[in-house]
Amino acid sequence: MENAAIEIKSVSKWFGKNQVLKKVSTTVRHGEAVVIIGPSGSGKTTLLRCVNLLEEFQEGEILIDGEAMGYRIDKGRRVRRTEAEIARMRAQVGMVFQSYNLFPHMSILKNVALGPVKTLSLPRAEAVERATELLARVGLANKAQALPGELSGGQQQRVAIARALAMHPKAILFDEVTSALDPELVGEVLDVMRQLVQDGMTMMIVTHEMAFARAFADRIVFMADGEIIEQGSPEQIFENPESERLQAFLKRFKQGYQM
Repeated sequence: MENAAIEIKSVSKWFGKNQVLKKVSTTVRHGEAVVIIGPSGSGKTTLLRCVNLLEEFQEGEILIDGEAMGYRIDKGRRVRRTEAEIARMRAQVGMVFQSYNLFPHMSILKNVALGPVKTLSLPRAEAVERATELLARVGLANKAQALPGELSGGQQQRVAIARALAMHPKAILFDEVTSALDPELVGEVLDVMRQLVQDGMTMMIVTHEMAFARAFADRIVFMADGEIIEQGSPEQIFENPESERLQAFLKRFKQGYQM
């Protein structure tokens, strides 16, 4: 599809005999922020992890800028790409996790600069310059030499976002990045994400923050039981939900997403 950054085509995944994704299909265009909502266990995080091939998927296809992630078709058979090919493509799609995943023994400046040096072979001085600019962008310029353990959870999550941005990715995946934070720290992370939306970063966001989804998503995808039940604009999803599953899900959040 023209202008598609990420295309997910009939993706299915099993954990043993349990099918957790059932022929899931959706598209994320360049510059689009797509928010995925749904009850726990609906397959949202698994779908994100398949996009970055942190989870293998057994059927279907995921394309990053038209190039198949993880697998290629050879003489009608599905063949796994080499680890070098997968690493190259994975570097193009950043991921920010619930749990920050920062290296505890390294300063936050080094945490942000490491990927561009190791994966992109960027000269160290250039990587440090890029990391310094990004820490300023997420409001942490004065914490460059601090260790992760010296920062709040919200600050650590902002470092994780800067680290993803340092790779100059084509898209960033956000997996419940506020769920581990104390409520008073959620806002500072969402502020950074709002700015990324306004800057036109291509994003897939799994979240329970309904007010954020309603205000800043270009499109919302509702998943349940491993399937996409409904997708559309925030107005369509929140004001005119068609399926009973989505209507029931939104009732639980009614107070939370009214701005």
